[in-house]
Amino acid sequence: MTATTPHRTASDWKTVLADNPFPEEAERDPSHLLVMFLKDAPDREQVTALQKAITGREVVRAKGRHAYVVYPDGIGRSRLTSALIEKKLTTRGTGRNWNTVVKIGALAGAS
Repeated sequence: MTATTPHRTASDWKTVLADNPFPEEAERDPSHLLVMFLKDAPDREQVTALQKAITGREVVRAKGRHAYVVYPDGIGRSRLTSALIEKKLTTRGTGRNWNTVVKIGALAGAS
């Protein structure tokens, strides 16, 4: 994690894994599912503003200090950047794809 995001405990990692709103995508295409670990939890209006700013096929759901993003056409080509996510949610964060989230969760004893 970067200095902009608070430490996550093993319990936090369990929550991240359990709260994934995209289980089919996690199973089918985990490299195109990203979790943004946020410094602060966004409110509903901020999440709605982010969803309205999406111009492609990406889908975002937020829960607590985590935003789950599906990039069906790949992250590299998307206009839904980390900077845009941070701007709309008015908080800093760092993203990890689902494969990495699962591996870190296992290392943290969360799985």
